[in-house]
Amino acid sequence: MTKRSYIILALLAAVGIAGLLAVQSHQLDLIQYIVVHALIQKAPGDFSSAEIEEVFEQSLSNARAQDRETEYLRSLIRLSQRLEKLQDIERSEVEELLAEFTKNWGITPLPSSTAKPCSRVVTDSRAYATMKA
Repeated sequence: MTKRSYIILALLAAVGIAGLLAVQSHQLDLIQYIVVHALIQKAPGDFSSAEIEEVFEQSLSNARAQDRETEYLRSLIRLSQRLEKLQDIERSEVEELLAEFTKNWGITPLPSSTAKPCSRVVTDSRAYATMKA
């Protein structure tokens, strides 16, 4: 191999390692995104997707603040496995799941009766605050 080949190989290895580190550092965010959107898709159409996202965003924030990210990741994986087995989820089941996350991660429950249904996915918590107003 020539010197140029070694340089190219070293650059490819560096890019690969950087990519792996980037994915690893955002692993929890990616898994949460997937689980939350799976739950939104399986929830009844009149259930507020913004409420679901807000509960999970607050849960993630509290898990990070309490240095319990690994435990939170495990709870997301358990929820994902549970969602795999279901086609649709009834309103009471979604409310139960949200109550469980609210309790386990020490967040203030959102008042379900005041949340407005949303047919589109809202990924920005500021948009949720605007929708509630």
